[in-house]
Amino acid sequence: MELPAGLIQDTHEHTLKTLSKCFVNDIFQRYLVFDTFDIPDSQDLDIPLNTRMFENSLKGLLSEEGGVFATVPGSGVTSIWYLEDLKDGPYEDHEHLPRVLNEMNAQADVARKRILTPPKKLLHLALIANDKESVPSDGRKVGASDVIRPMLEMATSRGWPVVLEATSPRSRDIYARLGFKDVGELKLGVGRVNSKGRRQEGGEGVSQWAMVYGS
Repeated sequence: MELPAGLIQDTHEHTLKTLSKCFVNDIFQRYLVFDTFDIPDSQDLDIPLNTRMFENSLKGLLSEEGGVFATVPGSGVTSIWYLEDLKDGPYEDHEHLPRVLNEMNAQADVARKRILTPPKKLLHLALIANDKESVPSDGRKVGASDVIRPMLEMATSRGWPVVLEATSPRSRDIYARLGFKDVGELKLGVGRVNSKGRRQEGGEGVSQWAMVYGS
């Protein structure tokens, strides 16, 4: 996928390092990592565990149709985008994905179809993070919106709705200010984990919000 003017492809190294650091306190990330690797709850989510998780997933994301790591030159922002097809019928699990991601994708698919009618090509913002501390002295201190806005413009020009899953109320509200619509709360790990992503029999699960830009 060709990136809009002002954006360039990020390196695998910077993408991995930035995501591993910035998602270390993310509740959904904890649920995903600890469930996938069957890690005892007595441990904390840390950068090495995140690196292990993202090392397993980045190649797969990049291999998706249109998969690309996008950034602003000299900035601390990294993001992962790819194209996907919204299809008729229920979501079908992908064997290569952890069960937590299949669970998320299935619920997000239902939520998106509340306002999007298949078949339709979608641009998916899978992950985005901004490690401002990594910006070199001659670099640019920019925000995630400096990557998102040009990608939204490109997607609109090509007739692609843009979708994502917000992992916190704060990120949900930030995306809403950029024009994304909240199309439904996802409850993941119900009966297995609590709202903090820690194992708990009968737990209420962790929340995400499926969001859509455009139609």
